[in-house]
Amino acid sequence: MKRVFALVIFGFLVSCSSFKEPVFVSFDGVNSLKWEDKRNIKFNVGATLENPNSYNLKVKPCSLDVYVEKRPLGVVCLNQKIKLKRKQKTSIEVPLSVKLNGGAMFTLMKYINRDSVTVRLEGNVKGGVFIFSKKVPVNIQKTISPKKIKSFGG
Repeated sequence: MKRVFALVIFGFLVSCSSFKEPVFVSFDGVNSLKWEDKRNIKFNVGATLENPNSYNLKVKPCSLDVYVEKRPLGVVCLNQKIKLKRKQKTSIEVPLSVKLNGGAMFTLMKYINRDSVTVRLEGNVKGGVFIFSKKVPVNIQKTISPKKIKSFGG
């Protein structure tokens, strides 16, 4: 029994050492935008991701801090687990919710007419294979056009 357990642990360590991060292929839009109240928003984001690993991956529910131009805006939450099939591109619809900080709407209004703003997501994402999981620190920064977002709301 000890040999079987040691073999499983060895196999896991070898597979983790060759782990490759999933690749973001495309952004497929936002839909089902729903304001729960003044500070809570729920929506779905469509995206295509590619898993280059030889095993399926699961991303577990998590929360990330959101910053706009270095100012804290709130917390975005992944509400359910995402499954990525091995060695394939997967189109997914990701349910997200955002809990805005006090004054977040005022902060957003300051940037709405700019050509571009910097948005940063920061925190830990937990993913796993079978019964094994690992936390991965995330610090993603993108420049977006608020004018495109403004036209989405209308």
